[in-house]
Amino acid sequence: MRAPATDTALAAACTSTRPDSVLHPASPDSPRDARAIWLDAKTVRWPQAGATTPPSASGRYVLYGSRSGGLAVRPGTLVQGATDTVPLLPRTAPLPAGTLARVRHVGPGPTLQLPASRLPFAYTGQLVLVRQDASGRVLEATGTQRALALDDLHATAAEPLTLGAQVSARAVTFRLWAPTAQRVQVCVFEHANDHAKPERDARVAALQRDARSGVWQTTLTPAASRAPATARPTCIWSMCSCPASGWCAIA
Repeated sequence: MRAPATDTALAAACTSTRPDSVLHPASPDSPRDARAIWLDAKTVRWPQAGATTPPSASGRYVLYGSRSGGLAVRPGTLVQGATDTVPLLPRTAPLPAGTLARVRHVGPGPTLQLPASRLPFAYTGQLVLVRQDASGRVLEATGTQRALALDDLHATAAEPLTLGAQVSARAVTFRLWAPTAQRVQVCVFEHANDHAKPERDARVAALQRDARSGVWQTTLTPAASRAPATARPTCIWSMCSCPASGWCAIA
């Protein structure tokens, strides 16, 4: 008996022979690079930003976000498609010694921080850092590298947890560290090797996110699946996993 999937696109991704599938592409007008680097959960540096611009015309820095990857960022125009807009402030206080040790590889450039009222910030969507003029028009833009911010927010709570599939006589528990994800699901098949058979349907089971650790988890019992160990994670937002910065199903 075939177990129906709750989402047709995800079901197709479950049995796809491709290593990933774009379920929702990012706007073609989004930056494809990521030159700005988060130094911690509050602070971002953009090496060489505005290096050729006189200080009097350096502009201001604004972080734009979109949960659906819909940002359209074109030089000389206003940013379109943002669901979140955060003007950043120049950081004047010195970085802590521990942070300095971790970011020795990051070159010089404007060092910016989020307003205190906006912390902690949500890193679960598309983020683009824009240098813009007084009228809000784009001078230059880049994506951001989030690894150090995610470590700052989640590492302490995540490190003690055992990730992957933990199998016992009564259940299997799936844990996946995916702090940038908006949704994580596993593909559950009726029989082993069904994932290699496109004609087979998968049942899609949702994982629940722990905000402190960034770990997604669910536990399935034999009643929920005859072969839970064949499940695979899907639907993760990740620029590293998705060359086009789109929505991916990781198979």
